[in-house]
Amino acid sequence: MNTTPWWVPVVAAFGASLITTVGTFGVLQWQRWRDGRANAKAAKLAAYSELHARVFAFVLRIGTLGLAKQLRSGIGEGLAVVLGQRRPVDIFELHKWLEEDFRAISDAYTKVCLIGSQEAIDIAGKLLASCSDLIGMATATDQKQRYFVRLLRGETQTVDQVLDFETMRTQLFKEREEFATIIRLEIGHDPVLFPLRRAELDADTKAGRTDQRVD
Repeated sequence: MNTTPWWVPVVAAFGASLITTVGTFGVLQWQRWRDGRANAKAAKLAAYSELHARVFAFVLRIGTLGLAKQLRSGIGEGLAVVLGQRRPVDIFELHKWLEEDFRAISDAYTKVCLIGSQEAIDIAGKLLASCSDLIGMATATDQKQRYFVRLLRGETQTVDQVLDFETMRTQLFKEREEFATIIRLEIGHDPVLFPLRRAELDADTKAGRTDQRVD
């Protein structure tokens, strides 16, 4: 005769079911945590990549803007417009072009601020400021020239203005490389030498060898 109380198998079955339920819930929670972490990492990488790419495109456009200010000025440009060879520059269209481009960078910067690390936010702020400074340097022209000279020959840049623009553009690209280094670090990739940094190290090495030969 079976003397096992009736409730023993019931409790055992309930316990097994509870363990299974808890285990399943734990697995689901772990999967959600894993998926959430993967999604957060993907979102961060997307924000970083967007800013990194848009800065490069912005620099190219700003360089074109600076050239346009010089090439599309002077009496020759005025005659070409009057004769219908070229349409006049639309200041509102130009403003819209710049505003859309800069807004895209600002939006990307905002995303980095919302989900990025402190290091990424710091360098993103530098990139945004450098982009703003680059606009002024690209469009700067020699205001010391007499009015009629500028009217006839068009706008031109001084040697110093050209050098200032090149210096700022190089600085911006260095900051962009620094940003890329942070991106690689945060997604777990090995550090690498980007072109500008490699060029600096090569120049330092050559300078050191030259100094040794001089000594």
